Amino acid sequence: MLAQDTTGVLIKPISVENSERIVRFAFDYARENGRKKVTAVHKANIMKFSDGL
Repeated sequence: MLAQDTTGVLIKPISVENSERIVRFAFDYARENGRKKVTAVHKANIMKFSDGL
């Protein structure tokens, strides 16, 4: 059983280039599949110390 005061550290480096690559893919996919919207979601409520993605 884990101790109650067990903590962890989250480090999630993400470059500008990779962020742009993800966004570009999403918009290209939407355009190619006749979609009118692109929706982005995050998990900030449980990943409070990173970007939530």
